[in-house]
Amino acid sequence: MVIMLTTPEAVIGVSFQMSFSAVLALICGYAAARNLFARLHEATGPASRAALHFGGLFYTSLLAGAASMPFAAFQFQQIQPYWIFANLIAVPVTALWVLPLGLAALALMPLHAAALALIPMGWGIAVIVACANAIATWPDAMLRVTPMPAASILLYAAGLAWLCIWRSKVSFLGLGFMALALAVYAGARPPDALVSPDAKLIAVRTEHGFLVLRQKKASNFVLAQWQPVWAGAPFTPVDPASCTQNACQFGAILVVPDAAACSETAAVILSPEPLRDACDGEGQVVIDRFSVWREGAIAVWVQKTGKIRVLSDKDVQGARPWVPAWPDW
Repeated sequence: MVIMLTTPEAVIGVSFQMSFSAVLALICGYAAARNLFARLHEATGPASRAALHFGGLFYTSLLAGAASMPFAAFQFQQIQPYWIFANLIAVPVTALWVLPLGLAALALMPLHAAALALIPMGWGIAVIVACANAIATWPDAMLRVTPMPAASILLYAAGLAWLCIWRSKVSFLGLGFMALALAVYAGARPPDALVSPDAKLIAVRTEHGFLVLRQKKASNFVLAQWQPVWAGAPFTPVDPASCTQNACQFGAILVVPDAAACSETAAVILSPEPLRDACDGEGQVVIDRFSVWREGAIAVWVQKTGKIRVLSDKDVQGARPWVPAWPDW
C-alpha cells in the first residue's frame, strides 16, 4: 500500500508486477494447502523432513513462477518453462549461501576484511550462473510468445487478486477471471503490417510468411523487437521480382516507393517515402514517412470484414503529462 500510494507509477513496472504476483500466489497457494502441509509437518523421520523441505521448494517455485509468468509474457514476449528446476538449485544457494555471506561482508567492511565473505559469496553466485547457463541449453528453454493485450493481463491480475482477498469458496471465482484472460489472449490477432518510426522498415504478414522491406541504415534493433510480434517467426526480404513497377501487393496491403505507384484497389498503402497526400483515395489508409513522423511506429490490422484498424505509438502513449508533445503538422 505504501508503494502504491507514494509511487503509483510503479504498478506498470515489471519489477512490481512480477514480485507482487509471486507474493499473491504464495499467500493464496499456501492458504489453500495449509491443512496438507500441517499434516506433513507432523512427520518425524529425517527422510520425511528432507522430502518436505524439497517439496516445499518445489511448491513455492511452482506458485511464484506460474503467477509471474503471464507478466513476463506481457512485458518481454517470452517465457521460460524450466523455472522450477532452476529454482530448486538457485533458491537454496541464494538463501543459505549467497545472502548470509553478503550480510557477513557488510559486517566485515569496517574491518577491511570483506573479502573473507565476498570471495566465497562469489562462488555461490558462480553456481547460480552455471545452473542458469546449463538449463538455458535445454530444448525450448525460452519460448517466444505473441504480445499480450492489456485487457488480458488486467483480467489475469484481477483474478489473482480475487483469489488472494477471499478466504471462502467464493475465491475460486478468480479462476474464472484467469480463464477469461486466457480466452482474450487466445483470440488476439497480431497485426498484418508494421511500420518503424523512421519508415525504413516495413513488415507485412502474408499467406506465405512474413516479409520485410528494408531501406539503407534500417535499425537492426527494431527488427529484433518485431520478432516476438509474430512469435519469433523469421522475416524474409521482399523479392523485387515479385513486385510490379516497384510496387508490392500483399492482399489488401500495397507497399509503394513513391506516389507514382499508388493504386486505388488497395485498402492500405505503405511507403517509406513521403507521399504528400497523393495517394489518398476514398476509404484508403495511407501510411508514409510523414505518418510515422507525426504518430510514431504504426501497426495495421486488416479485418476479414474489410475494416482497417490502425494503432500508433502516439495512441498507446496518450496525452499524459510525462509524454512529450508530438508534432501536429
